[in-house]
Amino acid sequence: LLIVFILLNNKKLKEMVEEKTADVLKQKQELEELSASLDKKVQIQTKDLKRQIRISKMGERKQEELTHLIERANHEIAHNHKNIQDSIKYASLIQGAVVADESQLDQYFKDHFVTWTPKDTVGGDIYLFETLRNEDECLLMCIDCTGHGVPGAFVTMIVKAIEKEIVSKLGKHPEFDISPAKIM
Repeated sequence: LLIVFILLNNKKLKEMVEEKTADVLKQKQELEELSASLDKKVQIQTKDLKRQIRISKMGERKQEELTHLIERANHEIAHNHKNIQDSIKYASLIQGAVVADESQLDQYFKDHFVTWTPKDTVGGDIYLFETLRNEDECLLMCIDCTGHGVPGAFVTMIVKAIEKEIVSKLGKHPEFDISPAKIM
């Protein structure tokens, strides 16, 4: 009986071992499939990350290129701005030299004052004063120009040239009767 019991138990044990072995093999198969799936996902993620890193590095290079271009443009703008400012300052010096000195008015006007303050570095509103044929004649021109800055400098030079032409013509023709209407 004992032998029969051992054989039966042995058979049951063998069946249980086979069943457990089948379960373990099935789990092993599932784990291998899961591992293969995870490996594939890791490979895909790695490939995607490498692509993103390449794109990021390309973006960094582009950003460096753009930064360099912007720095060059800013340098050029600053250089041009300095040149323009220097030219405007020089135009202001010229305009200041062209405008009459207040002391020139002293011999013609007892009580007078002059206020000339350009809106910008170079003004558009100017005054010019010139002695004409003798000490009893003078020409005072007050000009209101619509522009300031560079246009004002051009207008100053044009008006100064016109003033010199008027003074020259009056000097050549002493018989000419001076009147604002004729001068205009």
